[in-house]
Amino acid sequence: MKNLATPALRAAVGLLTLSLAACGGSSRGSDPKPSATSGSGAPATSAAASAAPRKAIPAAYDNTKGWTIPARTTDGELADPVIAPDTGLVVVLSNPSDNPVASIEARDAKSGAVRWSSKPVTLPQRGTVTTYPQVLVTHKDGKEYVVLARTGVQGADGVNNGGPVTQLAVYDAASSGGEVPPLRDITVPVFAADGYSALRDGGTITVLADQSGGATVDAATGQTNSYDGNSAPLNAPGPCNVSINNCSAHAKIVGQTPVGPLILGNDVFGSTGWSSTSVVPNGGRAVMGPQRLQVYGTPGGDVVAAWPKDAADHAVWALHDGRTGQVLATVECLQGATSTVSDGKVSDDGRYVIVGFVVFDVRAKQGRCLAATGARQAISVSAVDPDGTAYGQANGGAATSVTLATDQATALPAGAAAPDVIGAGVALFRVATPGPILVYPHR
Repeated sequence: MKNLATPALRAAVGLLTLSLAACGGSSRGSDPKPSATSGSGAPATSAAASAAPRKAIPAAYDNTKGWTIPARTTDGELADPVIAPDTGLVVVLSNPSDNPVASIEARDAKSGAVRWSSKPVTLPQRGTVTTYPQVLVTHKDGKEYVVLARTGVQGADGVNNGGPVTQLAVYDAASSGGEVPPLRDITVPVFAADGYSALRDGGTITVLADQSGGATVDAATGQTNSYDGNSAPLNAPGPCNVSINNCSAHAKIVGQTPVGPLILGNDVFGSTGWSSTSVVPNGGRAVMGPQRLQVYGTPGGDVVAAWPKDAADHAVWALHDGRTGQVLATVECLQGATSTVSDGKVSDDGRYVIVGFVVFDVRAKQGRCLAATGARQAISVSAVDPDGTAYGQANGGAATSVTLATDQATALPAGAAAPDVIGAGVALFRVATPGPILVYPHR
């Protein structure tokens, strides 16, 4: 999410960031078990992938065994891939810019072979605010789901303006074959989305509004809860220190926790049963002068907040337990540590939470700040390997690795690329934009 003065949690489209708002599940490390047939009864497809070139990549990954997601010929057609870890898939959305349809292609993460592809779905007409289609992945009750989210205007013609609508096509991640239909196609009524997020576990898709309100959808059942600015759940979760308006002014859903929607009001946030006013970390304040409280939801259900500290643009960054609001870890870092990141990301094993220059180790209950120091440039983290190595780019553009246990940063060899996504035993690299995406297995 962004500063309270701007729309929150806008979908990170156009950057190949770790879209692990879509990557989750409870069976980490288990062998993928795709189903034998698709929704149409067709056998599993096995279209082979082209081998990836032997690019310079971190030594933890094998550049002799990679495969390629080819570049599309039309800008904007190839959306950022996401990983479905339980079924071992790399999932790609195809949305040609000159065609009002979108489809999904799900490839085996290790081999690149196509496991299944979806029947194309029609996109709503674009409205005045463009929200691009996005793929998310979530897990519930032992089943993994792939969700194609799209927003636009429905019912417009030469006379009538139509109205905003958000639609979610939900697929079984363990499908196989071609032309796979969705298990259900859910319409969120009269709702112009500002983006989408998904809980790694729990099956909840969150539809985010650009003003106030929001919606949550259960991917497993299709149950939808829509909220406008007057809905009782959007009442501010606690008192706040404001002299103008009230705590609930422009309240909106900015994420999801294990106990309910994450609500952001006027310099106050919280979820069912807890409020930020009672969980302010040591050294932090909700508001100070021009600085504002920043709040980020995460796919794991925890919450990251940047609490203003002083007038020097510093903040106390805190990882809060999504169930209780309790502070799990803190680290001091720049208030603006998220200039190019719109939401929190979680590593494939759930251990690391990433927000821009800030990385939290959930297991060790520690935070790391990778903002600039006198001796080192700022490093924006894109992904974290299970061994605790973070990858990203320094401000000067150099691909970099960071050993989180020691905070030691090292430039990768000249010409090497840092992974944009890590999960399901592979790393994804985009070496040019637009261009192909290269997938290499972990050694």
